[in-house]
Amino acid sequence: MPRMTTNDFFIFRDLIDKKSGLHFDEGRKGLLEEALRVRIKETKAGGFQEYYRILSEVSTESEEFSRLLDILTIKETFFLRDKAQFEALRTIVLPEIIHKQKNRERNINIWSAACATGEEPYSIAMFLLDALPNPKKWNIRILATDISDEALTKARKGVYRKRSIRLLSDTDISRFFEKKGEEYVIVPQVKSLVEFSTLNLVRDAFPTSNGNGWDIIFCRNVIIYFQVETIRKVLTKINQSLSEEGFLFTGYAEILRYLSTTFQPVNFGGAFIYKKKKESGEGKGETALLGNNETKSPRKLQPAATRSIPSKLRPQALPISPTISKRETVLPKVSTSEGIPSEQEKKQKAGKCIELAEKLSNQGLHKEAIEECHLAIKHDPLLVDAYFLAGLLYNNKGDTSIAIKKFKKTLFLKPDYFLARLNLADLYLKEGIEQKKIIIEYTNILEGLLQNPKEDLGKFAGGYTAENLLKVCKERLTQMGAELPV
Repeated sequence: MPRMTTNDFFIFRDLIDKKSGLHFDEGRKGLLEEALRVRIKETKAGGFQEYYRILSEVSTESEEFSRLLDILTIKETFFLRDKAQFEALRTIVLPEIIHKQKNRERNINIWSAACATGEEPYSIAMFLLDALPNPKKWNIRILATDISDEALTKARKGVYRKRSIRLLSDTDISRFFEKKGEEYVIVPQVKSLVEFSTLNLVRDAFPTSNGNGWDIIFCRNVIIYFQVETIRKVLTKINQSLSEEGFLFTGYAEILRYLSTTFQPVNFGGAFIYKKKKESGEGKGETALLGNNETKSPRKLQPAATRSIPSKLRPQALPISPTISKRETVLPKVSTSEGIPSEQEKKQKAGKCIELAEKLSNQGLHKEAIEECHLAIKHDPLLVDAYFLAGLLYNNKGDTSIAIKKFKKTLFLKPDYFLARLNLADLYLKEGIEQKKIIIEYTNILEGLLQNPKEDLGKFAGGYTAENLLKVCKERLTQMGAELPV
């Protein structure tokens, strides 16, 4: 069979995106082609064109489309993947929820929204059994969903190999598994806590909890494969499904706060988790959380910084006065005795423009925010933050080519502006630019941060640390099969 043409790739990509929400950029063309070849052989279709006709005529619930998704979506996972997040779950999140519920109905509702072969929801169940003082007195619901029927079949069996449990202690393995030959089987006490169901995050209605929303939603390493508008729609549905101040866990490469202003990013021990914002003005700032089951009074968890910009990298929104609108904020008039602004005065004006651009972006006034960035550059052509913010805004508008130019200009002025380099690499990936350039950008970030692990990521870091950025780049390079720098 001849290789898949570029046109074939585009029509299959768009069809799968339309039916499932999964988006395949050109960097994943090989994966898509391999999956299609498997199904073409199984269905005895005459080639890519004939299989496209078959696929376009079946529904998203059809057996054929499900089998294709099984190949495209099943990936390796394991128990306690991203241990820092599970540590946050154990020492911070679960104690807070338990504390709130102890004088109520004692309901705990947790949804694992892309559970794959079940390691994640079973890990959650194990942590719950440890965290609850008397599990039998609690109404526990752990729902685990996935788009892949094949993955769910494996999850329901609860049978794993040694590799899947490699991060668990010997004590936990003996408590929660029965060893049968070379396989490890989940014990009934854990298995009975988890219910599995097929669900498409993009197309299907979200499940309801046994209360006033889900206390915790795990949605890790899945939305990174969606397009920006699809991500925003899914995040809106997640927000509506969470209980008041419910928690959301995402993957390290899924920088949620740049896509939504409805979640408060919280940094715990190098792991970012997100908390649903209250609709009222109450509860802003630091979030009071219990440290452990024995803690008598809440301790405070440090939230990430709260700057905001509307783009793929978008920090938390700043509180905006309703009186601020476009150019209504008057910049202080600064001039020298001769009437010609000094260099210092120009830089002050440029700084004011950037402040206003941030506020305008928070209000959704993207065009006006871009104008302020350009005005800042006019006042101070060397102001790197103005180019970076403009790049973020253009990217949010979908003007990819201009965004790339702005990020390149940022890096020309400041080569170690790592967030600009990350955005540039992500845009290269999105646009299908040759993989070598993408790998170079991610590698440059890694090498720079390995030399300066405490590097300040700048004005728009939004609480994002060098450690988090290292994890993102390592994950991207690993996914691309590239060698990691030492």
